[in-house]
Amino acid sequence: MGAGHGTIYRYFENKRAIVEFVLRRSLIRLMQVITDEPPQASDTADQYRAQTARIGRNLYDLVIAEPDIGSVVF
Repeated sequence: MGAGHGTIYRYFENKRAIVEFVLRRSLIRLMQVITDEPPQASDTADQYRAQTARIGRNLYDLVIAEPDIGSVVF
């Protein structure tokens, strides 16, 4: 990041706080992608398969665009 330890600890109390922040941010981004698809958008099995495929593609696109999310969560 190019920042010194002192700078980081101005914003975070300890390493645990840093990890919690990074994990929370990553999970929020993942949940945004998942919840962008409204549950009522699928009434049939075919619609459900298409919806889950869209969610999968969107998750893949997110991890490609922000690879650190994949590293943190997986």
